[in-house]
Amino acid sequence: MQKDQKEKINGGQVFVIPHIVYDLYPSGYIFGLSGAFKGEEYPLYDVPGEKCVIGRKEGCNIQMDGKISRVHCMIRMISTGEYEVTDYSSNGTFYNNQRLKRKEPYRLPKGAILVLGDTENVLQLREESWLQTLPKEQKMKYVFGKDR
Repeated sequence: MQKDQKEKINGGQVFVIPHIVYDLYPSGYIFGLSGAFKGEEYPLYDVPGEKCVIGRKEGCNIQMDGKISRVHCMIRMISTGEYEVTDYSSNGTFYNNQRLKRKEPYRLPKGAILVLGDTENVLQLREESWLQTLPKEQKMKYVFGKDR
């Protein structure tokens, strides 16, 4: 994220109007290790208001089945490079085998593993996409479907 300023001239007076320019690249990813979201990922951006809602309810960013609530939890990136996770569920969201307190935001590091409800749905909060970890040749083959 970069800060930038523009000047506006109005009747001989100069006003400085600050605005923020956001990077278009994700700051992190939610990756499904097992369960309904296994092998999939959801990008997160360090932008105010950007969040990922996980649950059974239609309209959730990540929609899952199993023993999870309609709105199970919310995950967002914060400017420190950490994840903020808030649980809204009946069956719990777990980190390091500890149940997160309901409606209380927790700051978790990249690499954290979350268990939603039962042990079936497991997510990892990653710094980079699984695609970025592939060697260039494999990445091109995956993206374009052939060798380049």
